[in-house]
Amino acid sequence: MAQSSSAAASASTSTSTSTAPKSDYDVFINHRGLDVKKTFASHLYRRLQSYGLRAFLDQPELQRGDYFAPQIEGAIGSASVHVAIFSSGYAESTWCLKQLVLMLESNSPIIPVFYHVKPDELRWTRGGYGRALEELGKKTSTDPQTGEEKLRHDSNVIENWRNALFKAAGISGFEVEACNGDEGELVDIVVEEVLKKVKKPALNVAEHPTGLDDKVADFENTVFLPRQQGRKPQILGIVGLGGVGKTTLAKELFNRKSSGYSKCCFLADVRDNADKGTLHLLQRELLKSLTGGDEPINSVHQGKTILQKHISSPNILVILDDVDKVDQVDELLPGRTVLHSDSLILITSRSKDVLKRSGVEEESLYNLTGLSPQHSLELLCLYSFNQAHPLPKFESLVKKFIKACGGLPLSLKVFGALLHGENTSYWEAQLNKLQRILPEEIKQRLQISYDALDMEDQQIFLDIACFFTGENRDKVIRICDGSGGNGLCGFRNLENKCLVEVNSKNQVRMHDHLRDMGREIADASSQHRFWRSTEKNDDLLQQSSIIKEVRGIRMTDDSSVMPLCQTSSELSGNCQMKLYNMLSVCISRQSPFDGSGICMRNLQLLHTTGGVLVKRILTKVQFPNLVWLRWDNCPYSSLPSSISLKNLRVLQVSGSKLKTLWKKESQAPLQLRELEIRAPLSSIPKSIGKLTQLERIVISPFKREVTITQLPEEFCFLQSLKALKLEFFSELKSLPESFGKLTNLKQISLWSCSALERLPDSLGNLTNLKNMDLSYCRRLERLPDSLGNLTSLHQIQLSECSSLKSLPDSLGNLTSLHQINLCRCSALERLPDSFGNLTSLHRSSYVTAPVFRV
Repeated sequence: MAQSSSAAASASTSTSTSTAPKSDYDVFINHRGLDVKKTFASHLYRRLQSYGLRAFLDQPELQRGDYFAPQIEGAIGSASVHVAIFSSGYAESTWCLKQLVLMLESNSPIIPVFYHVKPDELRWTRGGYGRALEELGKKTSTDPQTGEEKLRHDSNVIENWRNALFKAAGISGFEVEACNGDEGELVDIVVEEVLKKVKKPALNVAEHPTGLDDKVADFENTVFLPRQQGRKPQILGIVGLGGVGKTTLAKELFNRKSSGYSKCCFLADVRDNADKGTLHLLQRELLKSLTGGDEPINSVHQGKTILQKHISSPNILVILDDVDKVDQVDELLPGRTVLHSDSLILITSRSKDVLKRSGVEEESLYNLTGLSPQHSLELLCLYSFNQAHPLPKFESLVKKFIKACGGLPLSLKVFGALLHGENTSYWEAQLNKLQRILPEEIKQRLQISYDALDMEDQQIFLDIACFFTGENRDKVIRICDGSGGNGLCGFRNLENKCLVEVNSKNQVRMHDHLRDMGREIADASSQHRFWRSTEKNDDLLQQSSIIKEVRGIRMTDDSSVMPLCQTSSELSGNCQMKLYNMLSVCISRQSPFDGSGICMRNLQLLHTTGGVLVKRILTKVQFPNLVWLRWDNCPYSSLPSSISLKNLRVLQVSGSKLKTLWKKESQAPLQLRELEIRAPLSSIPKSIGKLTQLERIVISPFKREVTITQLPEEFCFLQSLKALKLEFFSELKSLPESFGKLTNLKQISLWSCSALERLPDSLGNLTNLKNMDLSYCRRLERLPDSLGNLTSLHQIQLSECSSLKSLPDSLGNLTSLHQINLCRCSALERLPDSFGNLTSLHRSSYVTAPVFRV
């Protein structure tokens, strides 16, 4: 491979002055490829990946020249842990020795693995390592200017390498002989050590963690440290009122202690998941943390059986947040009597009785109380005035609010946001409302903020509480827009009043106390939201007047997994059969509306699963005004014509039998703004071109790959489209020539479109494009010259484009490009001379690129 020297020099210069992101790789594996790449190193690499860690294992082409690639230096600098595999031929490789020096200079932890060598061999001046260094000291090269022979490595370099080996020999490591030659066991041991040392991503704790350090210290002194002296596994509990900060404290403890454990898992919202029948998803998350695998779990009973085999893993940290029933602990931590002695389990709950019955001893319970008056003042003022003390004339009002809030962080936060920017008269009016409520009535206190919302924003709040916690923020706003209001404005109002939050993944979050308050209000509302099956809801559904006023339903037909449901609580919570039965009874009892069956005119939100009972319901019930339809495990080959799609804003469908979206052109949902499909589609209807308001499309497979061979030309009429993800389209060879008409596109992913051979020249018209992912497009041979027109492009992913032979010269025009990934582009012969013009590239931008020899 070749690269022009000017391009290489420019690239090198640009990288040296750029700031790399803090953590691009979790682990760097330093090894000699000829000795261990296809054996121990590759096994270790795959195991680390299975735990979700980004490990750097360089490719064979890195060994072809003496040019020490900047991507190696970047990977070493960014990795939080280094694994050095010392094999018999290690010291013969200048690559290995240079890397070792950099690893020691980085001050990050190094885990030595002595692969059929002894630590002392690294110190000896004789023996294999000593002879290798002696040979390297004798190697010569020809000076290209004078033609004279000179030593390739001066004595100072050799001495640096010798010192680096001496230091590495003194670091505690692992020998394959200690495992009786069992490399599998050695991999297990090394992975365990890596998991202890690698920097784990921190949970987002709080915007203003006022008083948190004091709470952590008190927990440590009263519960954690005294119990740590014993040789039993620690099962600790935090108990306290809702809104007192149990989750905040648990997250902070997780962040501080996770580095001391090899496997860690924080399971949030246990109670809510149990209510929604999704506890099996938490079981799956825990199983992935314990094993590194991602085994599907279809029922709580199945998950309990699987987890029982793994819960005794050594050195684990598991936090269960917001538990309200002992059954939930039993289902997430089955067989916890066999927990390993160095493991830590922490459970938060509002009920001390639940914690005790779950195995938490009295001495292991921490009773979390509210904030001190000083910390309460600081927190209220930070939200009210953006500073830790009150403004003039507000001092006495602040003191009264602090007393009324009783030290509860959630109340202080919500009221601080409510009062932000308001005058003293408004403060006094809200204080009068607050003081009329008893101190223990937390929800009533919080409802003051809800009552201050206008009716439109109240409805958005209730919809989120019942259906949309954990959903994507933009999706929620689109749904709220379709319900007749201004979704963006309403959502911002809720954010400003701290009634909802958005996390780093753009997911909507709501404190469980606010969520519960919202659901209680919704249960009493005239616009009924049936987010779970209850006896009250079952009774209501038998009344014709109620049926017509239902706004939202979440109902699942899990008949396919019914045999796995073992308990009555599982049956009602997970399958929610009662909800279907009541609808069926209601249908049979009532006189028809609109001539046939029941017409639920006000139903706008529907989440359903499966098909056996859904089919029966659809024949008798009409939903003419649906705004959001989510249908998991849809049993049809296309959406049935009996479902009205005309008012839909968001459509989410998955199912192994779905082949196309709809068959009749009249079915096309003309107001749709987001389409998310997980199914092995074989065609896309031409009428999709009529969806001129569509902003986001995601189509990915469901068990089998998508078999679409081409997109219809009408696809390019989607002028509002901003994000497009077409993944695993295994037979898609090209995009329409008119693809460049999608001028509002900002993100495009064609991940694993393995048959894609070319991109249209019109791609250059997508001047708003910021991110493009073409990873695993293994037949893609070239990129169009018009690529250089994409001046807004920030990131382009080309990893595993193994047929890509060249990049266009116009690449250098992409002055906004921050990252380009060329990992395993094995056919790439050269970089264009203009590559050096990419002055916005970070060092990490091409850290995974192949090496181009100068």
